[in-house]
Amino acid sequence: MNKIPKSSIIPSKQKSPNKEYSPSLVKDHYASWQFNKIDMNGKWGLEKIINEIEFDFNDDLLKELPHNLDNDVYKAIDKLSGRRFKSLNDLLNILIEESNNKISATEQKIVINSIGESIFWSEVIPKLKSLEGFNWHELERQQFGKQNKTKHHNVSVSKICKDAQKRLEELKLDDCDELFSLRLSGTFRIWGIRQFGFLQLLWIDPDHEVYPV
Repeated sequence: MNKIPKSSIIPSKQKSPNKEYSPSLVKDHYASWQFNKIDMNGKWGLEKIINEIEFDFNDDLLKELPHNLDNDVYKAIDKLSGRRFKSLNDLLNILIEESNNKISATEQKIVINSIGESIFWSEVIPKLKSLEGFNWHELERQQFGKQNKTKHHNVSVSKICKDAQKRLEELKLDDCDELFSLRLSGTFRIWGIRQFGFLQLLWIDPDHEVYPV
């Protein structure tokens, strides 16, 4: 019986190194988002913002209100214009108190009908959709203001406020060295952890409290 000759090639015991993921290549990816790490009930959590509304006393609302509107009611509505409220009930309760209980059920209904979607649906989601049209290189080059500050950038965890650092510990995310900040408008920021080509959304920060400057 003929024997099969053994191969003279000695297989290498060394493993091929894993291909490294270049940060430069990652930034060529278009921005995308993940919600799996979003904080639900913290100070900047989703539950706080999901029902939050902004009240605006505009010309359309003024036309709908009665011409003989009580002066206290008018002052109360005008005073609350431009403010954000935790919910619709929060707005109505404050409105009733500010008007010295003079606002009628009909006038309350008119105010309610004048309010659109919550800030989350009217501002956050549309802005995130619009940013998906840019890759990370393009986002990091966007600027604003006379000093040409960058809109979207990394921030070291050591620089964010103590409450935010403590919340990271509670969420067991304190192993992160930095967070990524998205500027929606004015003081409005969204915070997340960037992993490869996507951002794991973490906090919704309307008042720039996470990293006050």
